[in-house]
Amino acid sequence: MQPLLFLPEKKQGNRKHKPPPRNENLGRIHRIGRKRWKEESHYHRRDLAEATMFRFQTIFGGTTQMQAHR
Repeated sequence: MQPLLFLPEKKQGNRKHKPPPRNENLGRIHRIGRKRWKEESHYHRRDLAEATMFRFQTIFGGTTQMQAHR
C-alpha cells in the first residue's frame, strides 16, 4: 500500500501535471474547502504540533536537542 501524500495548496496554487497525488489534493481542496480538507486529512494535527514546538522553543530556548542517555 502506497502512503498518501498530503500537501495543502498555496493560496495562489496552480495544478501541475506532476505529481498526481498533489493534483488530487488540490482538486479535493477546491471541492470541499481548505478547512474541511485539513480536518479530513488530519493535517490540522501537524499545524498544532508545529505551534506547540514553537511555543516550547520560545519558552525554553530555540536550541532544543535530543540528548543521548547513557
